[in-house]
Amino acid sequence: MSKGNQVASATATNSRPSILLVEDDPYVAKFIRKRLTLEGFAVVERSNGEEALQELRSGPLPDLILSDLRMPEVDGFGLLDAIRHLDHVNHLPILILSGSGTVQERVHCLERGAADYLCKPIDGSELAARVRMHLRNTEELRRLRKEARFDPLTGCLNRRGTIEALQREIDRCHRGGNPLSVMLIDADRFKHINDTYGHAAGDVVLIEIANTLKECLRMTDVVGRLGGDEFVIALPSVGEPLATQIKHRIRERVAKNIVPGSDHHVSISIGLVVDDQMSYSLPELFERSDAAMYSDKRRRRHTLPILKVVETEEPVQKAASS
Repeated sequence: MSKGNQVASATATNSRPSILLVEDDPYVAKFIRKRLTLEGFAVVERSNGEEALQELRSGPLPDLILSDLRMPEVDGFGLLDAIRHLDHVNHLPILILSGSGTVQERVHCLERGAADYLCKPIDGSELAARVRMHLRNTEELRRLRKEARFDPLTGCLNRRGTIEALQREIDRCHRGGNPLSVMLIDADRFKHINDTYGHAAGDVVLIEIANTLKECLRMTDVVGRLGGDEFVIALPSVGEPLATQIKHRIRERVAKNIVPGSDHHVSISIGLVVDDQMSYSLPELFERSDAAMYSDKRRRRHTLPILKVVETEEPVQKAASS
């Protein structure tokens, strides 16, 4: 089961920061590996840019890339150019190692996206210090990106993060010729819940809905809060009838939660759109799922429970004693 919008990385499975070392000279590679290992880093070695790209495409992502500039097949320049076009890795810091150290070469590396440039022969202390510095910067950027894209109340993607993730999934499914299912979800009578039981109770309802969505979905699915009581989920490579089954399962799971201060179950309206022709744009998916959600809400309007406050026995006892 998903915990929602998680990204696999080497750090997630290993408490030590992970370094991808790309070096064709075995003696230099051995020296760097030993020094970084002593500093507490996990080191994965590859001997040229092509092998490094294969590792980045298939293996867990490192926290930093340390690459020689002059290598056979794909050199450091080629590696920098290729990484710049890989969306899932172009945020990683890349430190370039070179024996020449000319100003022109340094400028070319930095212009191509390198975070730093070290000249050979390498000083172990300086190398370790620069790696630690860039890892600290990377961790801070990750924290800022998370704050900018995640909803602090529910832990789901916020509106900005959701739109970015949906566009990525649309592009990916269209390129691969795979279906994409999108659901727009709205909490029923949420204004009444806030007005009657207070905003704290409304927050509990939103958290319960978000947690249920995450539990019902895969790690690769998108779970986002657009704002207020509106959520959206995207199911890559899921078409009919599986999307409809998931829709019913979500509604049933959400209904197991109770509105705080009442004896009524939480209920939601869901608008489902399945793009199995790989033709819908993001605005079209939002428009169609929004229309489907309101249609679902109208259809269920007369069957929704009337929310009433549950009176506790304490006020009654006080009234009797008076």
